[in-house]
This record gives sequence, structure tokens and C-alpha cells, in this order.
Amino acid sequence: MDNQEEFWQNAFAFIPAIIDCNTKLLLNPLKYRQKEEGPFIKSIADIFLSWTKVAEAPFVQYAKRYLYIDTTLRQKRENNLNFRAWLDKVGKDSRVRMPYSFYFHRVLPRLARYSLLLQTIGKNTLNNEAEMGLLTRAIKECDGITSSCDSSIAQVEKNIELTDIKNKILWKSSYEKVNLGLKNPGRKVIKQGDVTRRGNHRVDWIETHLILLDNYLLISKIRNGSNGSKYYVTKRPIPLELLVLESCSDDPVTKSSSSKLGVGTFTSAVSSENKRHSRQFFNNPTSPTN
Repeated sequence: MDNQEEFWQNAFAFIPAIIDCNTKLLLNPLKYRQKEEGPFIKSIADIFLSWTKVAEAPFVQYAKRYLYIDTTLRQKRENNLNFRAWLDKVGKDSRVRMPYSFYFHRVLPRLARYSLLLQTIGKNTLNNEAEMGLLTRAIKECDGITSSCDSSIAQVEKNIELTDIKNKILWKSSYEKVNLGLKNPGRKVIKQGDVTRRGNHRVDWIETHLILLDNYLLISKIRNGSNGSKYYVTKRPIPLELLVLESCSDDPVTKSSSSKLGVGTFTSAVSSENKRHSRQFFNNPTSPTN
């Protein structure tokens, strides 16, 4: 793998902080309290409240990184035969009981389970108003950390999607090539997915991958090769301000007697010729979208 030091920093540099936080502020205090008060423990919420004061920073930092880790591993596995063979070999090792992705994904779902655990404890806590008050606070703090992680993940997902589009685009010619501004901080992917549309002669159906950004509509075809899938842009991207939604409630157009596709009609205004060219795209409601 190239840039191993960079990958290590992104994949593992924040793990020790999470382990240290959980060990010192959760595991050890819980074991000590069990030893002192067991078998029946009077309170537990104060331990979690102390943990939440420190836990948010390392968990949020990890949330910002783990999707990049997953994306990097998938890309390396797809494009690097030696790395793929190494991962397969490691996966067969008796010491490795789960897929490699398990170890990166498991951290954040476990965080969300803390709130459920505390809620269950609350339901089984009787005649202890003070503890119930602390449990309520602890649950709120745990939910807050989970929410912060979710927000970080959502932003990272947007960045990864834009980077993925940038890396996969192939232009048919220099005429079609347009600066999409994919590196702009505010750039957004509104929708993308596979649709079926009428060909230019209106007698054939063409599989098309549409990418709707907040500034352009891209019409492409997916091409699979040794370096993975690419978006082959077949037409010059259409600026968003030149698109007009003419109808989204027309009767469905039928490709065959057993396949119905919803209709959406876009009109692209071409300023150089002062004409309006209508393009109809037939959206398949069951097709996967990102």
C-alpha cells in the first residue's frame, strides 16, 4: 500500500485515545464499583457522566476519519491485486474472526448502544430519584455525542461522494469538459442514480447515470474496467439555471408491458442559439440511488 504512514495516521492514530478514555473512565470505575458494592450496585450514572466529559473529542475525531478508511480500503482492494490477496489471506487467519470492515465500523454503533443500556437500567431502577435524574442527564449527554458523530459523518459522506465523482469522471471530448467546481466547500450532490431514457431516435432505450449537482446536471454512462467503474460523460453538462421542470405528474411511460417507468421532463435552454431543447428522462423508481 502506498502512503502507509498516512493511512496509519487516519486509521489508527485516534484509536488509543478512545481505548484510554473507555478504560480509565468506564471499565476501571465500573469494575471498582462492582467490587465495592456488588452484587447489587446502587448507582452507575455518575460514572457515565464523568466519561461523557472526555469522550466526545476522540469519538468525533474518529467519526471524521473512519469513512475515509473504509473508502481507501475498498479502493485499494479493487485496484491493487497484491493488497487484495493480502487481505484475503489475513481474513482466513484463525485469529481474525470478523471481516476487516467490522473493526472500523463497530466503534460508533457501540457508542449509540450506551444510551439504550442506560435506558434499560433506568427501567429497572426503583425508589432512587437521585439516580434517575443522573441517568436522564447521562442519556442526554450520550445522545449528544452520538449526534455530533452523526453530523461529522454526514459531512464526510458529502466530501467522499464529491471526491468519488471527481475521480470517476471521463469526458467524451474537450468540448464537453466543464469545470464543475467539485473542490468548492459548498458544492453539493443533490441526487444521483441510474435511469433509462429514450435515445435520440426515440425508438431505443439507453441506460444512463444522472448526477445532479447544485450547479450542473451530468448525463453519463457507467463503464466498468480494470480500474473500477467510471462515469463517461456523453453530453456537455447542463447548468442548473437552464433547467426547467416541465412535468413530474405525466402518465407513466412503458418500456415494456411489464415495466413502468416514471416520467420527469427537463428543458435545457441553449443561450447561443436562443433555443430550448427538451430532454425527457424516465426515472426508474426502484433503481438504486446514492
